Amino acid sequence: MGYVRLKRDYRLQILHRFGAPAARMTAERIAARAKALADARAVSKSVAGDISISVHAHGLHYAVVLNVIGTQTVGRQRHDQIASHLEFGYWNVWADRWIPGKHIIRDAARGF
Repeated sequence: MGYVRLKRDYRLQILHRFGAPAARMTAERIAARAKALADARAVSKSVAGDISISVHAHGLHYAVVLNVIGTQTVGRQRHDQIASHLEFGYWNVWADRWIPGKHIIRDAARGF
């Protein structure tokens, strides 16, 4: 997996030239695509109806956030990492195997 990182001044020049509204439109488009992917990929999961995807403003840029409403209790431990488990995968203790993630936000940002 490759990762491209632009220098801070390049990112700021792009944002100043095209403005926050262009970034907001892109973030909303990615959020809509992510919601469609979440509905399609999490059908068999018990949290399928509890997934929310929102857009948060951070200065000049926007973040698309995947959140799962509610918590999961396993024994005496309370797990609040349901969204990251859904996105990236996790180790299932009872089944003794790795459950792969759905990669909803990654694929929505890439346009899949």
